[in-house]
Amino acid sequence: MKLVHMSAMAAALCAAAIVTASAQSDIRTISTGKSVEISKNLGFEVPTVFVFYKPASTLEADFVAQLQKGAPPKAAVRLIQLTTGQEPIAGQYEILKTPTAIVMDRRGRITGRSSDAAEIGGYLQAAVRVMRIDWAEEGTALYDAADLAAGGKGLRPGIMRTMSLQPAWLKDFFSMTRKAHFTDSALTRKTKEMIATYVSGLNKCKF
Repeated sequence: MKLVHMSAMAAALCAAAIVTASAQSDIRTISTGKSVEISKNLGFEVPTVFVFYKPASTLEADFVAQLQKGAPPKAAVRLIQLTTGQEPIAGQYEILKTPTAIVMDRRGRITGRSSDAAEIGGYLQAAVRVMRIDWAEEGTALYDAADLAAGGKGLRPGIMRTMSLQPAWLKDFFSMTRKAHFTDSALTRKTKEMIATYVSGLNKCKF
């Protein structure tokens, strides 16, 4: 792999997770060939990029050096050093070439793996978008139960999705919301919507 591509790969990893708030870089080596469970080495509440590389390669060592100089502020980086590519951890994670990066979200789910800079950057962006609050995934029985509790029209907006792990609570919340907000009472629904829109505007909230 050419040096220019290695530098681009490091740059994509860094740029993909840049946010306004800065944080201390979280980067360290977790294996020199021995098998480890990479999911047990996640960063705290941030996506983690696991980089498999060979330190003996000047190009790959330069890639890691570039990554260390500009580690993404909202992502952790874990380095796995290989000598031959035949080490136990390489077989454990089916690493066929180096450098290869595996990207996991804050909950340890793999969003992608690649040796291509653009692809890795995309996987990291997807991982960064994973919310701190967990919710039921589409296609699961829990999601379907929550959807049914909310009226069977899909869990939108996202505030409903955040309660999807407790369908019974979501049902009660949805029932209360329909009575309090979506019906006429002392105030008409139209007036309630206008007040809600005005308050959201004051709070700079898009909802």
